[in-house]
Amino acid sequence: MLRHVSTRAGGVWLPSSGAVVALLGAVLVAGGVSPDIVLIAYVAAVSLPLVNSDVLFHRLPNRSTVPGLALAAWAVLAGSLRALDAARSVDTDLRSPAPLPRGRAETVVGIFNGSSAELAGSGETSTNFDGAGAVITSAAPWLAADGEALVWILLGSLVYGASCALAWWFGGLGFGDVKLAFLLGAAAGSIGLGVVVLAVGLGVFGAFLGGLSRLARVARTRGGAIDGGSSIPIGPALIVGFWLALVAARCSGAW
Repeated sequence: MLRHVSTRAGGVWLPSSGAVVALLGAVLVAGGVSPDIVLIAYVAAVSLPLVNSDVLFHRLPNRSTVPGLALAAWAVLAGSLRALDAARSVDTDLRSPAPLPRGRAETVVGIFNGSSAELAGSGETSTNFDGAGAVITSAAPWLAADGEALVWILLGSLVYGASCALAWWFGGLGFGDVKLAFLLGAAAGSIGLGVVVLAVGLGVFGAFLGGLSRLARVARTRGGAIDGGSSIPIGPALIVGFWLALVAARCSGAW
């Protein structure tokens, strides 16, 4: 079903498109499969082809990254609609306060409510805190129905992607690396924002080691030239950092 193209180096085979994998993932998400499983499975399917392509050609093809971004967007949309439907089945009026799930969302509302009570005790107006607390509290049914996980998918993608976009703006990365970062951030964010931060740190560290390795090769070359160009493939470091972060999350019980 998938067409393949053979590279010129050693007959390495690269899949020509991730669209079929993304389409299968979209069907699974629509069927109720957890978004974290689908997104991580997609990254697993394209990791080796992306590493091969970046190492051999210094390119991260859109055919592998863009379908993953579309899959992440679909996972958030479908998951949000499903969570909203589940919330309405529990509480038909989302404006009425509902018990928050134990976790990060409850902490946020507790901060607003605590600040509001403190201001009220001192005789000051607390309209802003009351309003913000009411908005978050009214969303409690949606958060309780896995809506919170979808929020972290978006935040993870934005944190990782924006970090690499900033480096791209100053000429430190290619735009393919930025698209890959948005994808990896969404997949890591499905587990937690801490995993995203760890993946970013490990990816940057891996890229730093790659840079040192390239400089060492330059120093050992008389003319200062290196076969295959002087650019450093950053994609493999980002991918390896992502998988190491997942392993750490699994070992620590965070996933």
